[in-house]
Amino acid sequence: MANVDLYHGMTTAMLVRTLQLGGGTWLPGGQRAVRGFAVGDVAGSFALLPETVSPEAFGIALDNLRAAFPAHSVGAWLDRGTIHLDPVRVVETETEAREMGAALGQLAVYDLAAGREIRL
Repeated sequence: MANVDLYHGMTTAMLVRTLQLGGGTWLPGGQRAVRGFAVGDVAGSFALLPETVSPEAFGIALDNLRAAFPAHSVGAWLDRGTIHLDPVRVVETETEAREMGAALGQLAVYDLAAGREIRL
């Protein structure tokens, strides 16, 4: 039961951070990524959820993402009332992030340390 409670707590924390601060990136082990550059690793978004989503529905979408992309980090951000949930890669350099993002047709990448979006 402790693992279920811990997982539910992490899922709720991800949702709360996304709603309060506009988003976040979490590594495969559940830790929040704080350095490097986050790059979306699929065209479009894996899941689009309303900002009124329940923690349970958010958790199901997160489980589905992790099942489909187990080695990826998770990125979530809020844009105009919609939560975008995506598999992301965290890379070390801005150059690598820009090149990967452009190749995948991304509109932007995110500098985790500086807390800023880099439009492509």
